[in-house]
Amino acid sequence: MTSPPAHGDGRAIFLIDGWSAYRRSLRLFVEAAGHRVVGEADSISAAAAHVGLGAADVVILDPGWEWRDVRADLGRLRHVNHAVAIVLLTATPLATDVARRAHGASVDAQLTKEASPEEILATVAIALRGNLIVLSRGHPLHWERPNLTRREHEILTLVAKGFPNHVIGEILWIAEHSVRFQLVSVFRKLGVRDRAAAVQRAKAFGLLDPWEWPDSPPAGEWPQA
Repeated sequence: MTSPPAHGDGRAIFLIDGWSAYRRSLRLFVEAAGHRVVGEADSISAAAAHVGLGAADVVILDPGWEWRDVRADLGRLRHVNHAVAIVLLTATPLATDVARRAHGASVDAQLTKEASPEEILATVAIALRGNLIVLSRGHPLHWERPNLTRREHEILTLVAKGFPNHVIGEILWIAEHSVRFQLVSVFRKLGVRDRAAAVQRAKAFGLLDPWEWPDSPPAGEWPQA
């Protein structure tokens, strides 16, 4: 039995799947986990015309056996709701070229229906946090968990606590330019461009213990590396 999310963590979910029986099952365990289904559709066209799509935090989508207009279809969903996270949940792994087009169109996660309910819910949570691609078995694309050095891990932990570079340097007894140099390496390994995204991505990868992370970044503008 999947545990419900913590108070306030329930999300608005929109389901797109031509297989109505699977869609009903998906709805049952999504709602049992504390989320709210704001709409269902059997196709992307029907979803784009559904009022619930605009209220969704996450779309869970099976585009069907022969998905050709990848960018156009995803563009239709994001035209209605530009901030929605899109999780592809397909019967079989996507063909390599289709997967790459979906990745290029900023799909947030990919997995297959052989995944367990717990894996699907975990994927939804990760997609919301850090735009992380989650791959099905045998899929040719792969996102490895970054391997940070001890120093990079220390700096990232302090970044997550909201400390600016000069303070991090004082805490670790290193020069501020060394902090900047290490952060550039962290950004590259995490595939991000700024501090806020690095915190989100590292949390999604489980690089730090949950209690070390703030619920949201400190108020104010994040300084650049």
